[in-house]
Amino acid sequence: MSDIRKRRKLKKRIHGHTFPRLEEAGIAKEFAKVYELFFKRARDSILVYDEGGNIIEANDAAIKTYQYKKEELLSRTIFDLRKDLDLTKLQFSRALNEGIIFETIHFRKDGSSLPVEVSSQSTNLGAKKVVVSIIRDITSRKQAEMETERAVIASKAAYEAKSEFLSNMSHEIRTPLNGIIGMIDLTMLTALSQDQLDNLATAKTCANSLLNIINDILDFSKIEAQKLIIRSAEFNLKSLIDKTLKIHYHQARGKGVKINCSLSDQIPDMLWGDAHRLQQILNNLLSNAVKFTDQGSINLDIKAIHRLGDNITIQFSVADTGIGISELEMEKLFSSFSQVDGSTTRKVGGTGLGLVISKQLVELMGGRLLVESKKGVGSVFYFDLKFKIGAANNEKVESLKHKGAYKTDRDVKVLLVEDNLVNQIVIGKMLAELGYKYEVADDGEQALNLLADNHYDLCLMDIQMPGLDGITAVGRIRQNEQKRGGHLPIVAITAHALYGDRERFIKKGMDEYIAKPFHYTELFDIIEKLLDRFGDNQRSIQHVATKEEADTVSELQDFLRDYAQEVKTVLDKITKNSQVLNRQIGEGKLAEVEGLAQEIKTLAALISADRIKASAFRIQLAIRRGDLLEAGELCAELEEEIKKYVAIINRRGV
Repeated sequence: MSDIRKRRKLKKRIHGHTFPRLEEAGIAKEFAKVYELFFKRARDSILVYDEGGNIIEANDAAIKTYQYKKEELLSRTIFDLRKDLDLTKLQFSRALNEGIIFETIHFRKDGSSLPVEVSSQSTNLGAKKVVVSIIRDITSRKQAEMETERAVIASKAAYEAKSEFLSNMSHEIRTPLNGIIGMIDLTMLTALSQDQLDNLATAKTCANSLLNIINDILDFSKIEAQKLIIRSAEFNLKSLIDKTLKIHYHQARGKGVKINCSLSDQIPDMLWGDAHRLQQILNNLLSNAVKFTDQGSINLDIKAIHRLGDNITIQFSVADTGIGISELEMEKLFSSFSQVDGSTTRKVGGTGLGLVISKQLVELMGGRLLVESKKGVGSVFYFDLKFKIGAANNEKVESLKHKGAYKTDRDVKVLLVEDNLVNQIVIGKMLAELGYKYEVADDGEQALNLLADNHYDLCLMDIQMPGLDGITAVGRIRQNEQKRGGHLPIVAITAHALYGDRERFIKKGMDEYIAKPFHYTELFDIIEKLLDRFGDNQRSIQHVATKEEADTVSELQDFLRDYAQEVKTVLDKITKNSQVLNRQIGEGKLAEVEGLAQEIKTLAALISADRIKASAFRIQLAIRRGDLLEAGELCAELEEEIKKYVAIINRRGV
């Protein structure tokens, strides 16, 4: 029997299938009509193949899709519709044995192609085994997928372009800001008149305002890209609230507005959470409250609303008696780059990002920022956050852990690699002020040459430099160390401050990272930490060679022990005075504050505690200007100076 006759016979058996069970039910003919209707009128192409892959039946949709006449299509095989022969054989074999669904490319009579989804299943028709394939044209789906992919690629490219822009903007602005703020800090440590100090303080305030705007934009970018990380560490809530309120007391008092704070006794001192982000949220809410309140009061209320085991949920609320917000204005309250009053005559400035960032920070920390307000009456912003309860003695532990004062006692030589002349001067002066010896390299190539001929205990490496950049230079340094041994501690000192920059630089071989602009105290802490980790070249004192020398050393030690007691007595007085000073600043007692600052200055001079003395003097100057806000900030710095002085005395065993 010829192949054509076999196909025709099999075709008749398909269309004339007997359906014995349906015949018993008396609906066989009706079902056969439904079956034929489905086969002929289905929108998807349906092809029936024999075991050799020959097409033995096709519906109308298949004839239309493949553009053959029916007789032509029935003289073709599955292998005529595809070009990947080996894969076609494999998939057809699976269709015969177990069934298969897959995507592939089919070809029409004119050679044009179309993407299809094929669902193939075998069945028996009498003694014959056949494969029935339902074939769907997925051209529209593939086009949609391609458009989506193009959109994703375009979006990714736009994000990368935006990130690159923000990175460059951050770098270009932070680099000169580092020079400005650094020079101001260093100059304020010198002998200046009150007018000069006032001018420098104003300049630093302006520079810090610009830095805050940059940080807002970068924070918003990190949140938008879902790249901002909430970090958890132990902190003292009362201390955080105290420092936060001090920032806003003076501005509020200048407007005749009182700031009140209520902190529940049920809240433990020590908590685990992101103290920096919590303070950022509270600063934004308090700053807005002060801006928009001209009379009355601002109340910060902090209370425990739930406690279970080691976890506590705390509600923070900031209520004011300010201008309030209408329902219409409320709609754009949390909109990016938007302010309720967007006119050019508005009384207050800002980027319009503070509340947006605060809201998203609260949500990242597991809470929700809500607001209740009435126009002309005032507003209440509140949120709940969950914290883990910390250790009660953490404050003592932290003070003991703190290393050093702002003057090293080590014999250390630092290599500063920096191409910007202003930053060479600023960072160099910082290093000298902190007691480090240093040399400067203008780029990575010069740094490698200096390292080949000299010994350095640590390297400060700028990243973006002409010629050999910082990352490449560090790679070369680490390669050389693999051959010769040793490890040079390297700090990435850069204006790059976007999410992931620190991790990226450390992965490239850096040991630490500090973003410009930075305070000289930050630089000191990082250098000392790395020197502790990797050791330094400080030489140990050799044993005394003669009895005479030994007697001299013994007398010196006795003197130092006596002197130590005097130093500690004076330090105790300074510490107690600073605590009283802090309280008096909060109460606004200007005359008392200035007198107590003078006493601290005198005590500090007795033990040559120059930095404590300088801090007390700056508090006096702030009080003479009537600036309680700055005095509060300087008081916090004074307390840190005292802690550092105590730590250095303890470390030296005096």
